[in-house]
Parts: sequence; C-alpha cells; structure tokens
Amino acid sequence: MGEALIDYLSSALKQGHSDSGQLLWFGEFANYPYPQGDGIFQTRLNVVDAEFKFDPQWPSLTELQLELLFQNDDLFMSSRKGNLEQVALSRVDLQLPSLGDVKALGIQAAFATTGAKAKSLIDKSPLPEVTDALNNLQVSGELNGKLDLVIPFTDNDQVAVKGSIDLSNDSIYLPALDLTLTDVNGDFKFDDDGLLSTPLTAKLLGEPLDVSFISAQENDNYQVNVELAGRWSSDKVMTQLMPAYQQYVSGEV
Repeated sequence: MGEALIDYLSSALKQGHSDSGQLLWFGEFANYPYPQGDGIFQTRLNVVDAEFKFDPQWPSLTELQLELLFQNDDLFMSSRKGNLEQVALSRVDLQLPSLGDVKALGIQAAFATTGAKAKSLIDKSPLPEVTDALNNLQVSGELNGKLDLVIPFTDNDQVAVKGSIDLSNDSIYLPALDLTLTDVNGDFKFDDDGLLSTPLTAKLLGEPLDVSFISAQENDNYQVNVELAGRWSSDKVMTQLMPAYQQYVSGEV
C-alpha cells in the first residue's frame, strides 16, 4: 500500500471505532500478496459509527456500521446502513482492489428517500447537469434507487457517477409548463451528463398518458426534453384548462 493511499484512507475515515476483529494468515511472508494462490492474508474489522469522506466535493457517508475486509492485496468495506447527507442508505459497498497499484475507489449504494431529500443531496454534489435537470423535473414522493461512483486516484480523471431511481405513484412538477404529473411510475437513469427515463406512465389532469424525458447540453443552454402522449376526453381537459372555451370543443384530444 503506497503512501498516497495511506494518506487518503487516513483523511477519508473521519471517525469510527472497532471492538472486534479477526486475522487469518497462511503462507510465506515473502510471497505476500500471494498472486500464485500459495497463501492468504485476511483481516476483518467491524467499525461502528463510522464517517467516510470519500471525496472533498461530496458530503460524507455517515452512521456507517462498516465491515472492513483486507484480503491479500484488496480492501473491501460494506455497511447495511448509513446516510449520505439526508438520504438514508440501506447498503453501501466500497472496493479498493490491488492496493499495491490501486487506480480508483468504487462505491455502490442503495437508498430509499424522498424527492426533496434527493434533490438536496444533488445540489450539494458536483453534478450541475443533474441539478439543472431536476430543477426542470421536480420529483416529489417516495423514491428508491442506486448510486455508483468511481473515484480515480489520478490527477487527470474525474469522478464518474451513475445511478437509477424508481418512481412509484410519485408526482413530477414541470415548471416550464406549470403542469403536475401524478401517479408517475417507471424509472430513470442519471450520470455526469444528465437524465434519461424509460417510458413512464402517469396522469395529467386525471387522464392517463405516457411520458419520457432526456436532458442534454445544447450549445450554451441546458435543456430537458419531455414527451407526453395520451388521449383525453376534451370536455375534461377544457374544463380544467380553458373552461370558457369548453362549448367550442368536443371529442378527444
């Protein structure tokens, strides 16, 4: 393990304490880390109330109940609970493979939260494109999702972020159109570049419709393209949007 990695882990692990651990070592010391499979070095530590500051631009992972596993030249960390800002995590996994020549830290997390708390986290992270997209697609309700980060230990590479969010009977407010979609079901994915949904089902003014959206950078502007498709009874739509003109429209729209 190089000095740079030792410095990173020392500064990243802000707090936590361990009351128990296990050590298994079999093989010749000179052959460590046993690339030929002629030995094994394994250490397990349980660290409670841990805080891990994995990147200066992101909030810390807090209230972790970490199980640390050193196995030969690899380090794995996992927790069945924790928090990332206000977002409650049900699982966190961190990997540092090949400690002698580690290139990046991998983090995967599963979470359950609300639209407001997820937006608060994104606002405090280095994801301006996703922040812009969520300003134009304001999700409310209960959310479940997954987050995957790769944090490089090289100067030229950027942190890579991707994830997915499941929507179940949630609401999405579209401020540009001043419309609220209700009973939204489906999922969307996000990464450093923005958002992309699978086909969603929803209701607008109580009427069913299909929805999809994608965000993209176009020239100097950041845009979210939303597609809505459905068939509505004109009397219901006109009653809610333009009641004064209801008598002039009939059929479906």
